Amino acid sequence: MNESKKMSLELYRVINQKLGEEVHETYLINSTYLVVNAGLLAFISQSNEILLSFIICAMGIVVSSFWYKSVKRAKAWRDYWFDIAKRIEKRLGSSVTILRNADSDMEKMWGKRTGIVTYLKVLSILFIICWGIVSFLFSLRFLCSICKIVHFLEMHH
Repeated sequence: MNESKKMSLELYRVINQKLGEEVHETYLINSTYLVVNAGLLAFISQSNEILLSFIICAMGIVVSSFWYKSVKRAKAWRDYWFDIAKRIEKRLGSSVTILRNADSDMEKMWGKRTGIVTYLKVLSILFIICWGIVSFLFSLRFLCSICKIVHFLEMHH
């Protein structure tokens, strides 16, 4: 085996290792965002303070927005490493075709596939919507409280 091919194989090994690390980190990060959102939802369900509830909703929207951006960035890095590995495979010739054939092999096994990234994007968007709805409901609750106070003051004045 010539020196160029050895270097390409070593580079291919390192890039595949990096690709695996990116996937692992992506799962850890997404799990963290999910746990944080669940914790905020649990906390808000126990809260009777309207101001605190608004703060929690704002935190939920911010966390979910960062989650969405994180998913997009993780996909970009995964695609970056994947594309480099595919180019190295082409350079190595027909002896290594794992990544070049990955998409078509998965489609053969499972049909048209929707990537996990799509599901994670949708989940983060659903949390943003959820936090928006919860915030709106607390706004209504706050307005009802003000109306009750105004009505009470009018009755006793």
